[in-house]
Amino acid sequence: MLISLLNSILITFMLTFSESKESDYFYLINKAEIAICDGQLVDAYKYYNQANEIHQLFTRDLYNNWLLEVKLGKNLEGKKSLNVLLQTVDKNIFLINKRMKFVWEIPYWKNYRDSIQLIILEVDRLALEVEELMISDQAIRQGNLAYQNDSINTLIKKVDSINLMKLITLYGKYSYPHDDSIGSNSPWGDLPGHIILIHNYQWRRDWMDKVLERKISEGKLDPRRFVPVNGRLNKYYASQFLRITGNDTLAFMIKMDDISLKSDIDSARAKFNLETTDENRKKISFNLVNIEYAFYNQNEVPWIPEEIMPELRPYVIELPAANGR
Repeated sequence: MLISLLNSILITFMLTFSESKESDYFYLINKAEIAICDGQLVDAYKYYNQANEIHQLFTRDLYNNWLLEVKLGKNLEGKKSLNVLLQTVDKNIFLINKRMKFVWEIPYWKNYRDSIQLIILEVDRLALEVEELMISDQAIRQGNLAYQNDSINTLIKKVDSINLMKLITLYGKYSYPHDDSIGSNSPWGDLPGHIILIHNYQWRRDWMDKVLERKISEGKLDPRRFVPVNGRLNKYYASQFLRITGNDTLAFMIKMDDISLKSDIDSARAKFNLETTDENRKKISFNLVNIEYAFYNQNEVPWIPEEIMPELRPYVIELPAANGR
């Protein structure tokens, strides 16, 4: 009985300690990102280093830290960061992405990239297996977009459930979703298999929340990759930006005049150590122009048809942007 009680106390202490460390980590990451927005690159680099002492940098933060090393001329440190980064992203996407064009124009980094590309890179095994599940997810939906038939709905739920169980098995096989084990297509990408997670949220939101929130508290899942999955009800979304298909120079930020709504969103985000609404919007506004950084997941800023913009214009603020796709 005593041993059981001590174990329970120990587990509670470890979880509380872990959550405290995560809070400190994201506090420093937020300070680093805000410092970048304010042009204080040296301070930002210091904050990333302090955060790395608490928790291994998540992919997005490692990438932004590497950009600072490039810009500050810290080539040796930058090479080490890039080598780690290339183990967590799709190298073929990452090395040719237009966001890093300025990096590859620097002779030192161009030569290093060319030497990397000479190496035959193996395709990540998990990515292949997740891709098979994604094909299954989309196949059942082809031609059934309206989901008007009960039998089709039942079949879709069944396929979603099977794919979810397979995805969770894969997460366990390759170590639960952590950037250094299953990676990401890019620093601004989503959790592998995120579409499967989103579709299952339609049927089993409470259960999904418990599973993913537990992994966040354990420091194994970046909460910023959880938000685009969960945030379909705008519970955690603070950015609320839009872009027009075919327009590479403009973006639109949805007005948020409801102070109570903003407070509710901030409270929900604080639960996972996410920045405030105002801080989030500041970062994304900056990132829309300074496309080399990664301050948001690509699905957080959807592209919409131009013909629906006249109806939306009273509710949005026009912002400058660049094409980061």
